[in-house]
Amino acid sequence: MRTPQCTRFIAFSLLLSLLPLALFANPRFASRFTVERMGKSTLLTITDAYPGAAGARFLFVPRGAPVPPVAADDVIHTPVRRVVSLSTTNLSHFEDLDAIDTIVAVDSGVYVYSPQVRRRIASGQVIEVGSPPSTDIERIITVAPDLVLVSVVAPEDPTVERLRRAGVPVVTVADWREGTPLGRAEWILVAGLALDREAEAEGVFRERAEAYRALARRAADVPERPEVLVNAPYRGTWSVPQGDTYVAQIIADAGGDYLWRDSPGTGSLFLDIEEVVSRGAAADVWINLGYGWRGRADAAAADPRFAALRAFRSNAMFNNDRRMGASGGNDYWESGVARPDLVLADMISIFHPHLIPDHRRVYYRRLDP
Repeated sequence: MRTPQCTRFIAFSLLLSLLPLALFANPRFASRFTVERMGKSTLLTITDAYPGAAGARFLFVPRGAPVPPVAADDVIHTPVRRVVSLSTTNLSHFEDLDAIDTIVAVDSGVYVYSPQVRRRIASGQVIEVGSPPSTDIERIITVAPDLVLVSVVAPEDPTVERLRRAGVPVVTVADWREGTPLGRAEWILVAGLALDREAEAEGVFRERAEAYRALARRAADVPERPEVLVNAPYRGTWSVPQGDTYVAQIIADAGGDYLWRDSPGTGSLFLDIEEVVSRGAAADVWINLGYGWRGRADAAAADPRFAALRAFRSNAMFNNDRRMGASGGNDYWESGVARPDLVLADMISIFHPHLIPDHRRVYYRRLDP
C-alpha cells in the first residue's frame, strides 16, 4: 500500500466537484469536440480524431430547414432515421436515448453485446458491413443511411473518404481519444444532436456524471491506496496505459495507485514482460486481464512468471469480462463507455469494498481460485 500522492488526479476530482451540472451546449469533460449554434442548426467540430488528424466540421440541420452557408465536411439532416455504427461504443448511446431502432448496420455482430441489437441482427433488421479499412461501402449504400459513425485510428484508413465519395454522410467519432471516463461518456451528446434529443442526452449524462462524482468523493480521502497492475502481455509485449489516460484517471478516482500514473501521455507503453513483472511484483491488485481466463490456473498456464506476482498469490485478480455475449462481445467496451459511474463503482468495490459494501459488480469478476 502507498499513501496517495496523485496530485494531478486529486486536483481533477476537486475541479469536477466545482463544475455546475446544468444543461449545456458545449461539453465540459470531452476535449475532442465542440458545438456552435447557428439558428436552428448546429455545427459540430471534432478535433484530433486520430493521431495527426485535422479538425473536421459537421453541420446538423433540422429536416426542412435551410442549410446555413457554412463550410462543413458533411451535412446531416436531423432527426436521423437510419444510422450505421462502425464502433460498438455508439450503440449504448442510441439505446439510452430509446433510438436503437435507428441502427440499421454495424461493422460486425461478433463484437456486439447489446441483446436488442443482436436480436435485430438475427431478424435481418441490422446488417453487418465489415470493419475499417475493409468496410463494404456498397452494402452501406444499400441501407440508405442518414449517418455513418466511424472511429478512425490512422490517417491511412480510407473508410471516411470512400464513404464521402459515395455521398454518404459520415462523422468521425473520437471518444476513444478522450483522457477521462466522463469525457468518453459525454459523446452521448453527439447522438443527441443527430436524434434531435439534445436535452434528453444532456439529462442522461448529467445524472451519470453526478453519480460518478459522488462515488469519487467517497474514495478521495482513503488513507491507503492499493497498487494496481493493469492488462496482460500479448505476443511477448505488455502494453500499459500511460498516466494521462482514462484508465489511469478512473483508477485514481477509485482510490487506487496506478503503477504507471507518472508516465505522461494519452497512449500506451509497450514493455517487456520481465520489466512489468518486476515492477508489478508487489502490486496489490491486477485488473483488465483481457484473455478470458476463468481462474489463476489459466494465468499460470499462459506464463509461469505470473506466479511471482503478489496479486496472483493472493488471487486479487479481476477481469472486466463479467458481461459477455454468446459470440464474444464484451459489454465493458460497449455500455461501459457510457456508464463510467458503474465502472467506477466496480473498481471501488475491488480496491475499497468497505466503501460500497452492497455493490454488486456489473463489469468485473474475480478470477476463480
